[in-house]
Amino acid sequence: MKLSVTQTVLLVVGTVAYLALVYFVDMALRERARAVFRWAAAGLTGLLFFVAMEAVVPDQERAVAISKAGIAILAAAAVFYEQHRRGIGRPVSERWKRFAAFALALAAVVAYFNSFKFGYPKYYHRWDQYHYYMGAKYFKELGYTDLYRCAVVAQDEMGEVLVQNDGAPTARREDWQKEMRHPDKKVRKLGTPLPSDQARHAVDEVLGDLGLVVTDEAARQKLEELALGKGVPLAEDHRAELEALAREVGEPSAGGPAPKDALVDANLLIPVKEVLATRDYCTDRFSPERWEEYKQDVKFFRIVSGPGPGWWAQMQQDHGYNPPPVWTIAGKILGELHFASVRYLQLLATLDLLYLAGMFAALYWGFGWRVMAVAAIFWGTQSSAPFLWTGGALLRQDWIFFLVFSVACIRKRCFKLAGAAVVYAGLLRVFPGLVVIGTLLPFVAHIVRKRRIHPDHGRMLLGGVIAAALLIPASLWASGQSSYKDFYEHTLKVHDQTPLTNHMGLRVLVSHNPTPCSVDTKKDPPDPPDKCQATGRMQFTRDNRLTDPFEVWKRMRNERYDKWKLVAYAITGLTLLGFGLVTWRIKSLWVAQCLGQVFIILLSQLTCYYYSFLILSAPLIKLRASIELLLYGLAAVTQIIWLNTEYNDSRYYALTAVSLVACWVMIGLFFRKEWFLRLLGRADDKTPAKPATKSPAAAR
Repeated sequence: MKLSVTQTVLLVVGTVAYLALVYFVDMALRERARAVFRWAAAGLTGLLFFVAMEAVVPDQERAVAISKAGIAILAAAAVFYEQHRRGIGRPVSERWKRFAAFALALAAVVAYFNSFKFGYPKYYHRWDQYHYYMGAKYFKELGYTDLYRCAVVAQDEMGEVLVQNDGAPTARREDWQKEMRHPDKKVRKLGTPLPSDQARHAVDEVLGDLGLVVTDEAARQKLEELALGKGVPLAEDHRAELEALAREVGEPSAGGPAPKDALVDANLLIPVKEVLATRDYCTDRFSPERWEEYKQDVKFFRIVSGPGPGWWAQMQQDHGYNPPPVWTIAGKILGELHFASVRYLQLLATLDLLYLAGMFAALYWGFGWRVMAVAAIFWGTQSSAPFLWTGGALLRQDWIFFLVFSVACIRKRCFKLAGAAVVYAGLLRVFPGLVVIGTLLPFVAHIVRKRRIHPDHGRMLLGGVIAAALLIPASLWASGQSSYKDFYEHTLKVHDQTPLTNHMGLRVLVSHNPTPCSVDTKKDPPDPPDKCQATGRMQFTRDNRLTDPFEVWKRMRNERYDKWKLVAYAITGLTLLGFGLVTWRIKSLWVAQCLGQVFIILLSQLTCYYYSFLILSAPLIKLRASIELLLYGLAAVTQIIWLNTEYNDSRYYALTAVSLVACWVMIGLFFRKEWFLRLLGRADDKTPAKPATKSPAAAR
């Protein structure tokens, strides 16, 4: 964004002139007409703001980020002005506070949706819906590990296909078999052992048994080719042949290498030829009719991901289908209702809009207009969970609706419904269930003090138990008897332990090395290219010569976490201790549950778009008014971080840090010294507690 002096002056003068015109027209109107004019002026000003940003900042992503930061800062300024007016004894009327709040909330929502320039033609997220629609519909055939593997086989079988992309005047023929068999074609292996994995595993076992190690790559490859050619698992005579060759090329080693598990290389990219060599693995899992139906759905997603194979090829290098079995209930039902088509996927994309509308309605119902407006402003202007990742997707906002709905139900004393909602949210995505750590402390505190379960706590527990008793059996019907074991193996054990560049969480803070480092090739003598590789950052370790360019980055990040994980444990333990000191005397379960969001950061490693859970901070302004300013400041800071970081691992490291600090500050705002003294036995427990400082919104 570079403006000349003349352009800057014209922009400032035009803005001042416009605001002056609005002010004088407003002053000249009568009271009734003035109210209508102000709403119209707010809408026109918002429209002009977004139009001006697009004109001044050609890069839409940067324009949206700057707009979001501006909205958050303007919201903070409005709060300061409100406090100033209250301080001088001339408080702003309730009507105009609502007007300002809803105007800013509307601007934030428009900014969240990128001024309705979605980036996905026809408002459906092809990438995301491919994973969730196909993964759920064909879960019993594909499971968690074969989404890409079987798509390769299906596309290869189709051969030449007549293709007509949206907007193309004519159809054209494409050879998909040739596309699949290109020597550079790669897909991500999600865990199912291929014959090459089994051969490698067999070689490791033989070398380990013989106490040998092979350092020469060509010799190692010769061993693996022999094992692969003989077929795995190895017969007795074939194993003897492999042992003989191992003695020829191997060297003595103290104990030899440990046997390598076949899943060690899961989540790395592999050449497609390894998949095509075992095509029967996929076709045997389908009935003939089901296989043809699957191929037609693959064909649809391949066509709408064009023109050309580029985006489709990248989709096959993502990390597969990952939701828990309970999510698959709705996903499978919706997938089986209709074959994949543009109109149907657009319809599925609108379901998340309904969930988002329901989330804000729940906040209004449970906490009032101000909390809803603050939540909308923060949600729309933060940068951790933008529209880009999950807008137009399939049921990606269900968990946040039920999580927020649970908090609203607690405040409205619908405890059974609250328990059911939070359990459903947890079963949909696992990590939302971590907020229950917050609610457990008042639960346990009451049992310790009264030697019984509080009736409200018991109702919430009952609601959660009933929800789990209904949902888990239903998920076994939708996903199969082994689905929970498979989910653990793929999503929790392998996928969750595989670093991604957009991961956030305490694990990211510990495993990222922020030490400043740069490579100067112009100085004499120039810095060596690998000078900064030891930092393990994406900027210095990405190697496009490897089959998986991020292989070194992933390995180094895991190694750093293993080295410093005791620090992570200490941070989690100290936070839990401090949280306990603060919430031990809090009787409101909804407050404890909102503050419990800190444990999502500490105990899970999530992709960035799940950090919309921080919307749970908004209800806390009912008791601590200063949290409103904190949220606007956090939103603005996250946009500044986004604008000033180039590499994803550094960006999401910084976003995790500010999010965790904000959660700690919110917990600290609820700390009361007299509670701590009572806990230590240094104050009379009957001393009346100091009333909580409430925001002006608390009475509404």
